[in-house]
Amino acid sequence: RDYVGMGPGGDDFQLNPLVVDPEGDDLRLTERSPCRGTGEDGSDVGALPYEGAPSATLAGVLTEDLVLTARDEPWVIEGDLIVPHGITMTVEPGAQVELLASDLMRSGRDVNRVEVRVYGTLIASGDGDGRVVFRSGGPAPAPGDWYGIQLLEGSDGHALTDLDIEDAYHALQVETVAAVDIERARIVNSSPNGVAVDFRGAGTYRLVDSWIRGGAHGVRIDDANGD
Repeated sequence: RDYVGMGPGGDDFQLNPLVVDPEGDDLRLTERSPCRGTGEDGSDVGALPYEGAPSATLAGVLTEDLVLTARDEPWVIEGDLIVPHGITMTVEPGAQVELLASDLMRSGRDVNRVEVRVYGTLIASGDGDGRVVFRSGGPAPAPGDWYGIQLLEGSDGHALTDLDIEDAYHALQVETVAAVDIERARIVNSSPNGVAVDFRGAGTYRLVDSWIRGGAHGVRIDDANGD
């Protein structure tokens, strides 16, 4: 247990700090650690600060633009991946991304499922060289293995075309007031929702020439009050 005989403070957060080697007691923060720069004075939080050590896994908070290229083996996201304001994550045509059926970060809206949380920009567009694919990396892929892709408030500039999203809980959640165009998407085996929109009184959302199969709702739209 994290707390015994006491409760967390208002500024506490509980998630994987992504240190170099917790088993070997090397507690230096790594590149994508969520503890970097989160102190009251902008300093690192933890026993030891970040000193340039790379992160061993694809999880945590991006500190610079990320490009996932097409290659023979899939890219594997092991825990929540956060794209902050001002950062762009690009998934190139033909790239395949697998998201594990457990969350290394133990954070976000569901501590058991991997989330791609976008506050910046997501570009995931296939073309004649191949579609972009997001799917479960679990041993027996099933609906809800991973949480989904979240386009969160303040994010913008997204490009989502010719992509497949499989085996998610909410395949695509839209919570931004920026315009979002989704074209030629294939969303399958996601439950309960294919596309879930939290309408916040503004924003234009287009879903064009796309196919959604499985789940309780293909497209679900709620207003800011949850109606």
